[in-house]
Amino acid sequence: MAELLVAAEANEVIEVQMGDKPVARGHVREPLSVSVLEAARLVIVLDDLRELTGVHFPTPAAVVPAEMAMLSALRDLHAGDKAVLTRATISAQVTEQGRAHLLQVIDDNSECALTIDMRWEQSCAGHSFPPVDVIVYGPRVRLTNRAELETADAPGDGRLSAYFTCLDDQVLEVQPKSSPSSAED
Repeated sequence: MAELLVAAEANEVIEVQMGDKPVARGHVREPLSVSVLEAARLVIVLDDLRELTGVHFPTPAAVVPAEMAMLSALRDLHAGDKAVLTRATISAQVTEQGRAHLLQVIDDNSECALTIDMRWEQSCAGHSFPPVDVIVYGPRVRLTNRAELETADAPGDGRLSAYFTCLDDQVLEVQPKSSPSSAED
Protein backbone atom coordinates (compact mmCIF):
# COMPACT_ATOMS: atom_id res chain seq x y z
CA MET A 1 0.00 0.00 0.00
CA ALA A 2 2.81 2.40 0.83
CA GLU A 3 4.39 1.85 -2.58
CA LEU A 4 1.04 2.53 -4.24
CA LEU A 5 0.72 5.82 -2.33
CA VAL A 6 4.21 6.92 -3.35
CA ALA A 7 3.54 5.90 -6.97
CA ALA A 8 0.38 8.02 -6.90
CA GLU A 9 2.50 11.10 -6.22
CA ALA A 10 4.52 10.74 -9.43
CA ASN A 11 1.94 9.30 -11.79
CA GLU A 12 -1.40 10.55 -13.00
CA VAL A 13 -2.59 7.04 -13.81
CA ILE A 14 -2.00 4.14 -11.43
CA GLU A 15 -2.29 0.52 -12.53
CA VAL A 16 -2.34 -2.42 -10.15
CA GLN A 17 -1.03 -5.70 -11.52
CA MET A 18 -1.11 -9.25 -10.23
CA GLY A 19 1.60 -11.20 -11.93
CA ASP A 20 1.78 -9.77 -15.43
CA LYS A 21 -1.92 -8.90 -15.67
CA PRO A 22 -3.42 -5.51 -14.85
CA VAL A 23 -6.34 -5.90 -12.43
CA ALA A 24 -7.20 -2.24 -11.78
CA ARG A 25 -6.48 1.19 -13.18
CA GLY A 26 -7.37 4.59 -11.84
CA HIS A 27 -6.64 8.28 -12.17
CA VAL A 28 -5.16 10.29 -9.33
CA ARG A 29 -7.54 13.20 -8.90
CA GLU A 30 -5.93 15.12 -6.05
CA PRO A 31 -2.40 15.23 -4.70
CA LEU A 32 -1.84 13.29 -1.49
CA SER A 33 -0.95 15.20 1.64
CA VAL A 34 2.70 15.61 2.55
CA SER A 35 2.19 13.73 5.83
CA VAL A 36 0.67 10.71 4.04
CA LEU A 37 3.56 10.61 1.55
CA GLU A 38 6.20 10.98 4.30
CA ALA A 39 4.59 8.15 6.28
CA ALA A 40 4.47 5.94 3.17
CA ARG A 41 8.15 6.60 2.42
CA LEU A 42 9.07 5.79 6.03
CA VAL A 43 7.18 2.48 5.87
CA ILE A 44 8.98 1.54 2.63
CA VAL A 45 12.45 2.40 3.97
CA LEU A 46 11.89 0.60 7.27
CA ASP A 47 10.50 -2.47 5.53
CA ASP A 48 13.54 -2.52 3.23
CA LEU A 49 15.90 -2.18 6.22
CA ARG A 50 14.16 -5.01 8.07
CA GLU A 51 14.48 -7.24 5.02
CA LEU A 52 18.12 -6.32 4.33
CA THR A 53 19.39 -6.57 7.91
CA GLY A 54 17.15 -9.34 9.22
CA VAL A 55 16.59 -7.16 12.28
CA HIS A 56 13.04 -6.38 13.34
CA PHE A 57 12.40 -3.21 15.27
CA PRO A 58 9.36 -1.09 16.06
CA THR A 59 8.29 1.68 13.73
CA PRO A 60 9.05 5.03 15.37
CA ALA A 61 6.14 7.34 16.11
CA ALA A 62 7.84 10.28 14.40
CA VAL A 63 10.94 10.74 12.26
CA VAL A 64 12.55 14.09 11.49
CA PRO A 65 13.86 14.75 7.95
CA ALA A 66 17.50 14.20 8.97
CA GLU A 67 16.61 10.77 10.39
CA MET A 68 14.71 9.90 7.22
CA ALA A 69 17.76 10.82 5.15
CA MET A 70 19.95 8.65 7.39
CA LEU A 71 17.52 5.72 7.23
CA SER A 72 17.51 5.98 3.43
CA ALA A 73 21.32 6.05 3.40
CA LEU A 74 21.47 3.00 5.67
CA ARG A 75 19.06 1.15 3.40
CA ASP A 76 21.21 2.00 0.37
CA LEU A 77 24.38 0.81 2.14
CA HIS A 78 22.85 -2.47 3.31
CA ALA A 79 21.59 -3.05 -0.23
CA GLY A 80 25.20 -2.69 -1.46
CA ASP A 81 24.59 0.71 -3.06
CA LYS A 82 26.30 4.05 -2.56
CA ALA A 83 24.61 6.48 -0.15
CA VAL A 84 24.77 10.23 -0.57
CA LEU A 85 24.48 12.47 2.50
CA THR A 86 23.73 16.13 1.80
CA ARG A 87 25.28 18.82 4.02
CA ALA A 88 26.45 16.09 6.35
CA THR A 89 28.89 15.83 9.20
CA ILE A 90 30.74 12.61 9.86
CA SER A 91 32.85 11.70 12.83
CA ALA A 92 35.89 9.48 12.63
CA GLN A 93 37.89 8.03 15.49
CA VAL A 94 41.55 9.01 15.32
CA THR A 95 44.52 7.79 17.31
CA GLU A 96 46.99 10.18 18.89
CA GLN A 97 49.26 9.74 15.85
CA GLY A 98 46.29 10.35 13.52
CA ARG A 99 45.33 13.48 15.44
CA ALA A 100 48.86 14.85 15.16
CA HIS A 101 48.86 14.16 11.42
CA LEU A 102 45.47 15.85 10.91
CA LEU A 103 46.57 18.94 12.79
CA GLN A 104 49.77 19.06 10.75
CA VAL A 105 48.16 18.79 7.30
CA ILE A 106 44.88 20.68 7.80
CA ASP A 107 45.13 24.41 8.45
CA ASP A 108 42.61 26.37 10.53
CA ASN A 109 39.33 26.80 8.68
CA SER A 110 40.65 25.39 5.40
CA GLU A 111 38.80 22.95 3.20
CA CYS A 112 40.09 19.59 2.12
CA ALA A 113 39.05 16.43 0.34
CA LEU A 114 38.30 13.50 2.61
CA THR A 115 38.55 9.76 2.06
CA ILE A 116 38.03 7.50 5.07
CA ASP A 117 38.01 3.73 5.22
CA MET A 118 35.93 2.89 8.28
CA ARG A 119 33.36 0.72 10.01
CA TRP A 120 30.14 2.74 10.09
CA GLU A 121 28.04 2.05 13.13
CA GLN A 122 24.79 3.98 13.10
CA SER A 123 21.90 4.56 15.47
CA CYS A 124 18.91 6.31 14.04
CA ALA A 125 15.23 6.71 14.94
CA GLY A 126 15.79 4.91 18.22
CA HIS A 127 17.43 1.81 16.78
CA SER A 128 21.02 0.61 16.31
CA PHE A 129 21.72 -0.92 12.92
CA PRO A 130 24.34 -3.52 12.03
CA PRO A 131 27.71 -1.92 11.18
CA VAL A 132 28.84 -1.63 7.58
CA ASP A 133 32.46 -1.41 6.39
CA VAL A 134 32.51 1.66 4.14
CA ILE A 135 34.62 4.13 2.23
CA VAL A 136 33.54 7.74 2.79
CA TYR A 137 34.44 10.43 0.29
CA GLY A 138 33.83 14.16 0.62
CA PRO A 139 35.24 16.43 -2.10
CA ARG A 140 35.03 19.60 0.04
CA VAL A 141 34.90 19.27 3.81
CA ARG A 142 36.19 21.16 6.82
CA LEU A 143 37.59 19.76 10.07
CA THR A 144 35.08 21.42 12.38
CA ASN A 145 36.51 20.52 15.78
CA ARG A 146 40.15 21.43 15.21
CA ALA A 147 40.35 23.59 18.36
CA GLU A 148 39.01 20.71 20.46
CA LEU A 149 41.49 18.26 18.92
CA GLU A 150 44.37 20.65 19.66
CA THR A 151 43.58 20.78 23.39
CA ALA A 152 41.88 17.44 24.14
CA ASP A 153 43.48 14.74 26.22
CA ALA A 154 43.01 11.32 24.66
CA PRO A 155 40.90 8.96 26.77
CA GLY A 156 42.18 5.56 27.95
CA ASP A 157 41.79 3.98 24.51
CA GLY A 158 43.83 6.83 22.97
CA ARG A 159 41.14 7.69 20.42
CA LEU A 160 39.41 10.99 19.79
CA SER A 161 36.66 11.98 17.38
CA ALA A 162 37.41 14.23 14.43
CA TYR A 163 34.36 15.88 12.86
CA PHE A 164 34.29 16.66 9.15
CA THR A 165 31.44 18.76 7.73
CA CYS A 166 30.51 19.27 4.07
CA LEU A 167 30.92 22.78 2.73
CA ASP A 168 28.10 24.65 0.99
CA ASP A 169 25.97 22.29 -1.08
CA GLN A 170 28.52 19.46 -1.04
CA VAL A 171 27.78 15.82 -0.18
CA LEU A 172 29.45 12.87 1.45
CA GLU A 173 29.43 9.69 -0.62
CA VAL A 174 29.39 6.54 1.47
CA GLN A 175 30.03 3.29 -0.33
CA PRO A 176 30.15 -0.21 1.14
CA LYS A 177 33.62 -1.75 0.78
CA SER A 178 32.06 -4.96 -0.47
CA SER A 179 30.48 -3.12 -3.40
CA PRO A 180 31.75 -4.36 -6.79
CA SER A 181 32.34 -0.78 -7.98
CA SER A 182 34.43 0.19 -4.91
CA ALA A 183 37.45 -1.57 -6.41
CA GLU A 184 37.12 0.56 -9.53
CA ASP A 185 36.75 3.92 -7.75
